[in-house]
Formats: sequence, C-alpha cells, structure tokens
Amino acid sequence: MKSFYRIFFLLIFAVLTQTKGIAQSTYPTNYCPWLGADTVRYHQAKVCSGTVLHTGREGVYFSGYTYKWDNGSTNHWFTFTSAGLYWVEITKDACTIRDSLEIIYVTPPKVNLGNDTTLCLGDSLVLDAGNPGASYEWNGNFNTPNQTQTFVVKNEGKYRVRVAVPGCVTNDTIEVKFKSPSTLSLGEDKLLCEGDSILLNPGIMNGKYLWQDRSTKPYFIVTRPGTYSVRIDDACGSFSDTIKFTGSNCKLYVPNAFTPNNDGKNDVFKVVGYDNLSFFRFMVYNRWGAELFSSSLPERGWDGTLKGNLQPAGVYVWVLKYKKKYNPESILQSGTVLLIR
Repeated sequence: MKSFYRIFFLLIFAVLTQTKGIAQSTYPTNYCPWLGADTVRYHQAKVCSGTVLHTGREGVYFSGYTYKWDNGSTNHWFTFTSAGLYWVEITKDACTIRDSLEIIYVTPPKVNLGNDTTLCLGDSLVLDAGNPGASYEWNGNFNTPNQTQTFVVKNEGKYRVRVAVPGCVTNDTIEVKFKSPSTLSLGEDKLLCEGDSILLNPGIMNGKYLWQDRSTKPYFIVTRPGTYSVRIDDACGSFSDTIKFTGSNCKLYVPNAFTPNNDGKNDVFKVVGYDNLSFFRFMVYNRWGAELFSSSLPERGWDGTLKGNLQPAGVYVWVLKYKKKYNPESILQSGTVLLIR
C-alpha cells in the first residue's frame, strides 16, 4: 500500500473500525512519490463518551517511515483519551505528509424500557425507546428497515431494543409475562363445630383483600357461626365470594347398648353424628383386652361378631380416636357398651 491515506488508515484502524459516520474533507497537497494520488487530509471519528481508543502497540509498522504526533511522540502507535483534533506527520525519503483526525465524543442514548412486568390476558404494552431521531432495532431484527421508536407487546416474552446514534449504541431488555384472571372461591357453606376454627385462605397473591369486618389480611379465621365474605382487587380485576357457617355441637355420640338380632333396629354398634373429620379410628375390646373390631371409616360399625362368630351378651369396651378438620389436636374418647341378645 503506497497511498498515505491507507498508511494513516492502518495506523488509526482501531479508531475507525469502532466509529460510524466518518466525515472527510479534501484539499490539494504536495506530491510525495510514495503517497500516490491520495488527497484526504482530514478524518472525523464519533465515539461514545469515555471511550479510550488506540492504534495498538502491535499495530502496523512500515520500515523506513518516521512518525511525529502532535504531542511530540515518535511512536508508530497512539492512544486517544479525550476529544480533540490530532495530527501525525509521516516522513519517508525526505518527503513529509501531515494527516489529521478529529475525535468527537457522543453522549450515549439513554434507554429504559422499564422493569419486567406482568400483564393480564388481552392487554398490551407500548414500549418506548426514547431518543427521537435515533435508529432502532427491536428483537434482533437488524435487517428490518424503518423500525420505530415504539413497539407494541401483545405476547409473552423478552423484548430487546438497540438504539443507535452516530458513534454510539445502547441496549435495553424487558421481560413481559401474561396472567389469567384470578379465580376466587371460599367453598361450599359448612357446619362449624363448637370450639372449632376454620381458616379461610383464598390464596390469591399480590391482591388487595377486604373482609366483611373491614380487615385486610390475606386470610381470615372463622371462630363463630355467621356469613363471611371477601373482596379481592388485583391487577386483573375485582373478585368477591361469600360463605355461610352454621353452628353445631358436632359431638360424636356413642350409644351405650345395641341389640344385634337382625330386626333392623339398633343391630350395629357405631358412632353417630360424625362430620368434618380428618382422622378416625374406632375399636371394640372384650373384657380380657382382645380386639374384636376396628375401623377407620365412621360409617362402619360392629355387628357383635368376631370372624363370623357371635359374641356373648355382656359389657364391652370401646376406644375412639379422631381429629377434626382445621384442628390439629387429636381427641380420645372411651367407654363401655352393653351387647343385648
């Protein structure tokens, strides 16, 4: 390469390859045999503020050439740390040519698409990259022309914009998710056993709660009969539901006698009045402690037999263990029953 411009271009290759929109002006010059027809004597490079540029110590070096920079350096490389007009003189065969480079720092465009967000199904979001007059590339569509400052999001995903001004580029990314409308149900109306408590927990996250007593916690503990309601406002709307609790003593009744004579009346010994149980175990023993009957199903009872053999009339011992729903405590009852034949 004999052209001076090409020599200088190689010297500042690291600068020019990092910049865009290089403007040039030309004017006549004295002829150097090794220069060729090049008349370009001024170059302009626009780069992002704060960028340090250099030609590289391992850069191009041509034997027989001498270099002189505007700061007095005679190295064939140079580091640019601030904006300004720089020049270099290159001498060969008693012929000297001067070339100039003006570095202009450009303020990077400020881009903020906002925080990651969640939208309701059917909604849309307009993303605005700002910086009017810049060029825009959304979602890596680098070959799509005429992309605009704004972009409308209608589907879930990550969205990225690249905003470019001469000499400077800034990126930003946002993730958008969509959620279905919340569903609210306090359940069917229930019995509330005396002494029991029931937790109402709709389980809707990030909602604003308002219960019938004006409380705002995300749950409510029911301790007495009555009608209870909640209204929940979240990003996708307002929801409400109501539930009624009817009071009951809910005590488990165990008869003290039964007559298994197949007359259809009081033939089976079993628990009466069970409801809202999470655990149940009913056992019957004879006077010597031998287990005659055991069941984990409240609806089952003892028919007065053991392996198909009738048991004699008399007194038998029973033991009942159970837990009620919404109450972690285990309850133990025991007593005797008279088998009549």
